[in-house]
Amino acid sequence: MQWRNEAIGKGLTKSSFEALVRGALHGTSNQNKIKRAEVHARVGAFLPQHALARLIPYIDAALRRLAKTAVRHWPKTDEFNLSYEESERLKDEAAAITNFKDVFEYDVLDIASIDDNAPVDNKPVIVETVHRIVERYFMQRGEEFAASLARDTEPPMHEADLRSIIVSVSPTGRLVPGRENVDFLFHVVSTLMTSASDAAREYLRLLSDSYTLFAFLEEMPDVQKATKKLFTQGEIWLDTSILLPIFAEQAFPETLRPFTAMFVQAKAARSRLLVTPGIVEEIERHLNLCVKYTRVDRWDGRVPYVYSQYSLAGRARSGFPSWVERFRGESQPLQDIAEYLSESFGIEVQRPTVSEGFDQSVASAIREYWRGVHDKRRPLDGMNAFRLAEHDAENCISVLTERQAQAGRSPLGYSSCWLTLDSAARDMVRKLGGIIKHSPVISVDFLLKYLAFGPTRDLVPHSSRFGYAFAAPILENLPQDLLEVAKKVRSENNNLPERIIQRRIRDALDGSYPH
Repeated sequence: MQWRNEAIGKGLTKSSFEALVRGALHGTSNQNKIKRAEVHARVGAFLPQHALARLIPYIDAALRRLAKTAVRHWPKTDEFNLSYEESERLKDEAAAITNFKDVFEYDVLDIASIDDNAPVDNKPVIVETVHRIVERYFMQRGEEFAASLARDTEPPMHEADLRSIIVSVSPTGRLVPGRENVDFLFHVVSTLMTSASDAAREYLRLLSDSYTLFAFLEEMPDVQKATKKLFTQGEIWLDTSILLPIFAEQAFPETLRPFTAMFVQAKAARSRLLVTPGIVEEIERHLNLCVKYTRVDRWDGRVPYVYSQYSLAGRARSGFPSWVERFRGESQPLQDIAEYLSESFGIEVQRPTVSEGFDQSVASAIREYWRGVHDKRRPLDGMNAFRLAEHDAENCISVLTERQAQAGRSPLGYSSCWLTLDSAARDMVRKLGGIIKHSPVISVDFLLKYLAFGPTRDLVPHSSRFGYAFAAPILENLPQDLLEVAKKVRSENNNLPERIIQRRIRDALDGSYPH
């Protein structure tokens, strides 16, 4: 509750300890005061891993600040209680959060019951299990982020932890007839994360932020000091995998555009977002491929990603060529795309930089690694594979070149990084045998944490933050038969809100897509 209404500009340490003191004073009144030592003990019980003597200065400072507004101090007896106004405010806040939680549970049941396969008797178990999964997921992410800052280490780059969490908490009995618990729960949670209603999304955001703050407090009482290790003005290089979703999302309502919202926030936080000309070229070629798909009668292989998402949004095939004109025209398509990225998200096109002093053996190893990756992905298209490999290598080397000038910083203090969804980028440092000390790659989850807790967090108002978690894999180029499944579901549910239609499409695809 404290975090939800915290004033912009207040330090994280102050906010955290004021929240803990409020919690310690819960239930107090003019007739039910508690001694200072009791406040110390109650806050200490929240953070038993720290010696009480270490916490007392922070607690007393919070009491002094709160005594001016929300807390009554009785100097003669050195006792404290929440003011009547504060108690009433907290009741209202608690009621609002209870409402968020109720909507969250309704959303869970709505997703779980969308195909009428979930027996009524199992619904409380499903809700409880999903709640445990979401809480554990956010707790783990928060602990990883806080531990990385406190200990000057890189956050782990893994994406499979949601499924492992589901395995660990899944009940022994079958939740839904004919479906394995892990697959069913993964579907429910991933759908919830990406298409929750506004109130449920606010609840998810509160859970995520609260677990992260508490994880910081468990690591070290001075949360503000820990977050100062983060870079102040970031230089983030972007690749095609992270940018195509913002084009595809424009076919959906604003509430279903998580990548768009993330980049708008990054722009507000004054992060410098960069893209190479090669990546702009990749985007232009992909959009051209989508247009080509709409103009042929027969297509071998999977449907191009942006068109598949456009189709999932219920848009007509014949309208795609005109729809895509919002991003690029026929005469200067590369310039058009660059201008769209700049005007909408502040993304600048910049040629890759390579320092003359950069180790050429490392540069060669990076290029060779990416050639191997793309040769494997495109064994029959050597020229295209080589071009794509060069673009990925350029991103990586550009980041490492900038970092070379920042030698001596902690892993999370480097101001230059690479944001990508490509799993090969996450694996690169390990597979290159340690020739790169710190990975140039950051995850989407890390960027969201940075925006919420980093030095520029005050530039991103709480009201514009969101509770998306990018745990679910993005469906890449869908087979044609799955698009037909999606069209059928949409035609049968076209009178429902778009968010519900998307859930039903996901449910249908989940049952049709090979696991």
